[in-house]
Amino acid sequence: MDSTGVPVVKAETEGQPATREGSHRLDSDPPGRNRNPDAPVSWRYASGNPLPSGWRDQKGLPVRLLSSMYNASMKRIHDGPLARVGLKDRVADLIKDAILAGKLGPGDRIVELALANQLRVGTTAVREALFDLESQGFVNRVANRGTFVTKLSLQDVEEILQVRSELEGLAVELAQERRTEEDLALLEECTSEMVTATQDEDWPRFYRNDLEFHRNIWRIAGNRYLAKSLDVLVVPLFAFFIMKIQGDPGELKWVGVEKHVDIVRALRDGHDARKCIEASLGYFGHLEGRILFGASADKQ
Repeated sequence: MDSTGVPVVKAETEGQPATREGSHRLDSDPPGRNRNPDAPVSWRYASGNPLPSGWRDQKGLPVRLLSSMYNASMKRIHDGPLARVGLKDRVADLIKDAILAGKLGPGDRIVELALANQLRVGTTAVREALFDLESQGFVNRVANRGTFVTKLSLQDVEEILQVRSELEGLAVELAQERRTEEDLALLEECTSEMVTATQDEDWPRFYRNDLEFHRNIWRIAGNRYLAKSLDVLVVPLFAFFIMKIQGDPGELKWVGVEKHVDIVRALRDGHDARKCIEASLGYFGHLEGRILFGASADKQ
């Protein structure tokens, strides 16, 4: 503070400090106390000379002082929550890569403390990463037991598909009543991305857009509880399929694109979209079971 009790703020302008001073103050105000925070203020060098007008912003703040304030704010950001978000994402990617590479197999338990020590990060970053991976279907958190890599049996897949067919049939039926041209454009964008991914043999991108296609339908349906139920059911199925295939999905690729194009066409033309998506899910249900579980699925 200066001799009058006014806070002194350092400004990086020619190395001279500047003071922030109330340009209107009642004589009865004790110095530095009970001043009106809304009173107009002016800036000057400690020597008493005013700052050049070109060094002020629209609010009258010294430009280089604002730069210092910005740098200080960014330091707080890098040391704070946003830094943890970036770390959490990197940890999630490392865990997902380990799962897809087979280093962590279906059903394997992930011990947070051991993983944190191995990656040399805090347990908070690992825990937050696992929450993200759970939302993506790659892991399953079990109360009082821990976190496990998603593992589904043939029976699990069959039961999921049975419920999914009913719920997603309802979702596409509701979506047909509510869909807009913008909604249809988003669905078509997903199918276009699936085509490009197939041509580039980029299977993670293919599955990502496949899932995004279905999530768009759930959103368009306009029922939050239906969308949440489908997300809980379907996302682990997608993740498990990616884990098990890890490569060219064979006949699924182009047939998958065609089936999704058919669904969009049915939504646009007002045809029975529910019948279309149920037929698609029935086809893929049998095919996925055979690909995932081989001969054991054919015996069912």
